[in-house]
Amino acid sequence: VLPPDAEPLEADRGQQRLIKNAIYRAALNSGVKKPAWGALTGIRPAKLAAGLLEEGRSPQEQREALAKIREGAVYMSELTSQLLALARADRGASRLQMEELDFSELCEMVGETGAELAAERGIRLSASVQPGIRVSGDTALLMRMVLNLVENAVRYGREGGFIRLELCYEDGQARGCVADNGIGIAPEDLPHIWERFYQADRSRGGAAGGAGLGLAMVEYIAQAHGGSVSCESTLGEGSTFSWSIPALPLQGEGEA
Repeated sequence: VLPPDAEPLEADRGQQRLIKNAIYRAALNSGVKKPAWGALTGIRPAKLAAGLLEEGRSPQEQREALAKIREGAVYMSELTSQLLALARADRGASRLQMEELDFSELCEMVGETGAELAAERGIRLSASVQPGIRVSGDTALLMRMVLNLVENAVRYGREGGFIRLELCYEDGQARGCVADNGIGIAPEDLPHIWERFYQADRSRGGAAGGAGLGLAMVEYIAQAHGGSVSCESTLGEGSTFSWSIPALPLQGEGEA
């Protein structure tokens, strides 16, 4: 099942099978249960519906089951979108919707959303964003890049901990970072975190653990905009993910 706005992949059956297997593998890695998977792929939907309405299930149990399926559907929709984007990039068929945009404003919006997510886990998110930084880029993808990093920090953060989102203009670049005092990353895992489906902490399955695609998307988006990403981390102390992408001149820069 593809998102409504997804462009069709011009792929042969082998490529389609590869994508389907990748989605299935991600679902298993992330702990998505069979009922949710069935709802997303169209596998025996009648049986799924019958299961919700079977005798002995109270209305509350039915609502809880439906909520889990809805959560899985949203998760898999996002996962599919990211897989499709990476597949198009592999084939050189990715088309960015480039426009001049206020990257500072975008980061502030992500920060507001991230603060709400972080608060649910007792984490405080603060944002330090230099105003007026503009870039030429794909708004949706750049928002996904920053949001993936913020969500990653929330996912592996500590209750009562902090997250910092920063953005500044330096030497013609929009330089930013997302830093946290979460669980950190082991040195042996650090070189692999940008690999698809790689999970440094595989014991944290389900929604908490993710599917191992978020950082791969971050790297792809940064590179697609002529930029780069990096990570510094200490196990048990936290991580800092940094990015740099070309920025447009600041208003008034270079004027006499």
